[in-house]
Amino acid sequence: MAYEYGTPFVRMSLGDQPLFDSDDSNWESFWKPSEPETSTTLWRYMSLAKFCSLLERRALFFSLVGDMADRYEGFIYPPPQRESGDLMEEAERLGRDILQKKARSSLISCWTESEYESSLMWDAYAGAEGVAIRTTFDDLRQSILSVDELPITFGQVEYVDYREQEVSRFGWAPLFHKRKEYRSEDEVRAVLPGPPTPELDIHSDIPLDPDVAEQRGRYIPVNLDILVKEVFVPPHAAPWFTRVVEKVVRQSLANAHVKPSAI
Repeated sequence: MAYEYGTPFVRMSLGDQPLFDSDDSNWESFWKPSEPETSTTLWRYMSLAKFCSLLERRALFFSLVGDMADRYEGFIYPPPQRESGDLMEEAERLGRDILQKKARSSLISCWTESEYESSLMWDAYAGAEGVAIRTTFDDLRQSILSVDELPITFGQVEYVDYREQEVSRFGWAPLFHKRKEYRSEDEVRAVLPGPPTPELDIHSDIPLDPDVAEQRGRYIPVNLDILVKEVFVPPHAAPWFTRVVEKVVRQSLANAHVKPSAI
């Protein structure tokens, strides 16, 4: 039986005293991500093995935040400085640890927003023997939600300098902000927040579903006919590789067209 994924923290308090004495302690104004227009073009660059897995399972892999390469994924801003001996200092430190564990137990599917292919993204995520899926924001959302009703939130990532800008610790903010060094990715995300933690031992990690713990993520069922309509092979792809991709798509019964890269 899988643990239920739900909603992010919107407030934390110690008794009637709110932790993190700042604007983001007000749950009524917690940060929400912006969504692109429904017709916005999205790309997903991946290896051929991951593409075959998508077609075979008819499911999209959502990665565990805690296993992603960027150590700032799901980053929770440190609590404000308090006067020496303030009893709230330790409570806020522990509160931040809980928020960090919650964020890092969340699951994410990452896409690139662009009207055109990206040579950078080809090199970073697909290589010479990978593929790129082109879809739209509305098709991504409908391909997931038409199969199962899941508490997934979709939105655009905002890029910040954490040395100069404080990001809200609550709501969706930690999962939809990244460092400015990654701004060339123009990322749109689908996010499942971490499991609820009503009785979390602050000294222990959040218990993950057995399948999430084993796979370091989860396969979310999708409607391939909605999601995958165009598949691109890499720039300068060999004819044999194009034929392999065409055969894989044909055998999967996916209604998708295989196209050469425009680069």
